[in-house]
Amino acid sequence: MAATWRVVSQRHTEDLTTSGAFIGVWEVTFETIPGGTVGVIKVPDRIYSADVVRAEIEAKAAQLAAIEDMTNG
Repeated sequence: MAATWRVVSQRHTEDLTTSGAFIGVWEVTFETIPGGTVGVIKVPDRIYSADVVRAEIEAKAAQLAAIEDMTNG
């Protein structure tokens, strides 16, 4: 299977929840191939793993690719 995205960077940060608490999250930046669109996902510390990140990027990259492929007309 051809690569459709690649991870550009990742960093640890915090997000404010709807209840007003802060939680640790990993912000992972990726780029679609060949489109070059940059996307970002955030994964909470408690579920952060390669499998979770891969699944979330796959879903977001597919969404971005569908929009990249849109033509006016």
